[in-house]
Amino acid sequence: LLEEALTLLKSEPIRDRSVVYAMALPLLITRGDSARAESMINELETIELSAFARGLLQRHRATIALRRDDEQLCNQCYEAANEIFVALSVPLEHASTLIQWGSAASAFRRFDIAEKHIRHALRILGPLENGPAMHAATAYLAQVLVARGRVTPAERQIEALARYDAGDDVFSLGSGELTRAIVAAARGRFNEAEQHFVTADQFYTRGEAHFRRNRLTLERARMLRMRGDRERAAALLRELARDAAARGESILKRLAEEELAR
Repeated sequence: LLEEALTLLKSEPIRDRSVVYAMALPLLITRGDSARAESMINELETIELSAFARGLLQRHRATIALRRDDEQLCNQCYEAANEIFVALSVPLEHASTLIQWGSAASAFRRFDIAEKHIRHALRILGPLENGPAMHAATAYLAQVLVARGRVTPAERQIEALARYDAGDDVFSLGSGELTRAIVAAARGRFNEAEQHFVTADQFYTRGEAHFRRNRLTLERARMLRMRGDRERAAALLRELARDAAARGESILKRLAEEELAR
C-alpha cells in the first residue's frame, strides 16, 4: 500500500508527499534502501519542517552515514538530532538517539563512547517505563561490555533483560537474542549461542531488517572462528562482504574483510 501511495503521489508537490515520505523512510532504511531514503530526505529538506521532523531526518541521515562507513558524518548527524530533542524536551526521542548513536559507535569500534551513550540513554529511560527501549538499550550495553572484555557485567545485563517487556517489537527482541548469542559465545557455549543466533535472525527476518541480519552474520562468523570452524566462518564472511558491497553497506564490507584478513 505504501508503494502504491508513493507511485500515485510521484508527480505531486513535495509538501503533498511529505506525510507519506515520513511513513516510508523508516521502512526503507530498515530494508537497507539507503539511496532511495536519502533522495526522500533531500526532498523533504527543501520545505519548512518542524524541529521534531528535522531531528528525525538527522537521525535517518546518521543511519545512512553509518552504513556508508562515514564516521564523521554519522557523528555530526546524531549530535544534531540529539541537540534538537534535548531542546524540545522529548526524553524518549533523546534516549532513542543515544541508543542508536551508541550502536553506531560500537560498529566503529569506539566502545568507550558507545557505553557512555547507552548508559546515558538508560538513565533517561528509567522513569519512562518503555519496555522495548529499555530492552534494546540493555541488550546493546551487554554487547559493548563483551567487546570491552567485561563478560561478567554483560551477563548481569542479560539477567536484567527479563525485567523489560519488549512486547512484539521484533527489533528489540532480535537484539536481545543476538546479545544472548554473543555472551554465550564469549563463555564458550557455542551450541547455545547458535540457537540464539537462529532466533535473532528469525526476528530480524520478520522485520525485514537486512542490515541487522548482516551484522548478525558478522557476529556469527566470529563465533565460528572462536569454535575453531575457520572454513565455515570464512565462507560466511565472503558472502557477507559480497552482499554488503551490493547493498552499499561499506562498513560491513570493511569489517568482513578485516575479519577475513585475521
